[in-house]
Amino acid sequence: DFDDIEGFSLRAFARGTVPGSESETKEQEKAFAMMNGKDADRGEKVSLFRSMGRKPYINLLVNTESGDTYLVDTLPARRALRLKKVGEAMAAACGAGFLERG
Repeated sequence: DFDDIEGFSLRAFARGTVPGSESETKEQEKAFAMMNGKDADRGEKVSLFRSMGRKPYINLLVNTESGDTYLVDTLPARRALRLKKVGEAMAAACGAGFLERG
């Protein structure tokens, strides 16, 4: 039922990081920058070993009034701008809110 939907949101995550760590926070920022077409590397030199396994993704989530969160879709950050467009359209169709960083 659409009345149960509180809103939609995007959330970044990076495979290969520890939840709650500083590296996770940096990778999440990088994911949103990549989604918006910005170069997220900022000229930083990263070893091949360190970069392996860290691939940023963006999740499209639906949040319910009861506090539950459901995953709608996931894409690599470089291709995730379409998730933002889909999330905004779904939120408008349901009469719900949309948060880019939820």
